[in-house]
Amino acid sequence: MPIVKTRGWYWKVHGDEYKRFKVADLPKFCGWNTLLKLIQECSRTPYYRNSRLIKLSEAEKEALRRKLIARDKTLIATAFETGGRIQEVLLLKKENFEVLDDRLIVRDMLVVKRWEKIGEKIEVWKGEDEPKDTKLWHWSHKHEAWIRRKFITKPKMDRRNVLEIPRFEPLTPYIIEWLKQLPNGGWMFPSYGKNMNKPITTTRLTK
Repeated sequence: MPIVKTRGWYWKVHGDEYKRFKVADLPKFCGWNTLLKLIQECSRTPYYRNSRLIKLSEAEKEALRRKLIARDKTLIATAFETGGRIQEVLLLKKENFEVLDDRLIVRDMLVVKRWEKIGEKIEVWKGEDEPKDTKLWHWSHKHEAWIRRKFITKPKMDRRNVLEIPRFEPLTPYIIEWLKQLPNGGWMFPSYGKNMNKPITTTRLTK
């Protein structure tokens, strides 16, 4: 049976697969060497190496692959250095960064404060038997039927305070080198697929 994606559906279906931590129980800083090893894993990703779907020459594929590796190394470095949620990191632009002699300054980084409900939709169960997944459906005396609520939301954004990243930290050079390659006004982590005027999606990031 296909999973119906209602608000909070993932945790309702998969919540038992994960362990929730309190802040006090979280592991301590894993160390720069561990983070650098994680960044180097990007070099092992076979971007377009065996793809038959993209009509590029081998030289063009290799050039694009090098660009994707540099982008994703920077993405990992930026996520750790800013401490932002992935959605917030993907919305960064080149103009958010200022490179100084001793530090890197990040200004006006968007932060998702909360989700604002802008609508609600009620769906009535039309099956002959009652639904098996009662985590998603519940009986409504008002409707005299099994229903589920779908909430329509949008993120409410704010701006973070100015963030300073020391240049001596080992992840900072990845960010600075990538900034040199980006055009003014461009996304920090652009998509090089069909729509190059948008940042990569969270789905692509997961892949």
